[in-house]
Amino acid sequence: GNEVNTEFVQKAIYNSSVKLSLVNLTSYYQPSGYPVISVKRNGVTYNKKEGNSSTGYIENNNQYTFTTPGYYTVKFTATSTTGVPIRQEEFNFTILNKNESRYAFEFTNYKNYYITKVVKNDIDITQDLLEMSNFDKVYINKKLYMSEVIMNYLDEKTGGGKYVISISPNDTAYENTIGKEFTFGIWLNMAIPPINVSLSEGETTTGDILVTFNIQNLYNAVGDCYLKIGNTTHYYTSETLADYTKENESLRIVSNGTFFVQLYTTGGNLLYSYKVTKAEPLNAFGIIAIIIGVAMVGTIIGITFSLRKRQKVK
Repeated sequence: GNEVNTEFVQKAIYNSSVKLSLVNLTSYYQPSGYPVISVKRNGVTYNKKEGNSSTGYIENNNQYTFTTPGYYTVKFTATSTTGVPIRQEEFNFTILNKNESRYAFEFTNYKNYYITKVVKNDIDITQDLLEMSNFDKVYINKKLYMSEVIMNYLDEKTGGGKYVISISPNDTAYENTIGKEFTFGIWLNMAIPPINVSLSEGETTTGDILVTFNIQNLYNAVGDCYLKIGNTTHYYTSETLADYTKENESLRIVSNGTFFVQLYTTGGNLLYSYKVTKAEPLNAFGIIAIIIGVAMVGTIIGITFSLRKRQKVK
């Protein structure tokens, strides 16, 4: 997506990469006390991208770029030119992938924002939600607006579909920074991944296990996603679809062990999980041992039966 380059706005939501830039460092901070960053994504520590890692934020000349969808908490600590430690600053924002299927979404009541428009499948439903819903509301310049919106694919007021939500700041400083509003898109959908596994879930086989699906059908059903089979990950996104020259995907499990076939949205939400086990086939010695064991059991049963027939009842 496109990068967002503005003054930072708390609790903003973006469909794009976000870049935080530190400026005028020499004017405000000691060289040995330049800001130190710590990041959490969805409540878990999120580190700088290293090497060929597919995740992590990018740091370049006091600029920090965040691309992976999720809710971010970014903290900076520093020491001023006077040697006085500056209190820790915390910033929060969300990156949403509008091409990623999700079951629900919630924009919670935040004192500096109100919702100006909700469009579903290109139809403005703002007034319908104002009249039908019990969402929190607020008067701005004597006009009623929603200050929150809670939606899921089963809700009769909202339901599944592709949404565009516009938010305006109820704060002059924010308005001077980002303008009259910011807008983001989301996709609510009951995602049923069209994946076929050659073995029933939870079962064990000594043969190979085949995972098959139509790539375009999978993408149409769930949007940007990735499939994990053991330690192997396959990405199916708007950016990678062109890399697949065949229509159908066929992934084969050939190693022994227990495997989870799991499909995630690119934001990390689990959509599908399927457990199978591939066991090592018996070798010749194992087969012979079973045959001998069965023969011995048969012999014992035969001897026991013969002895019982010879016994006399007194």
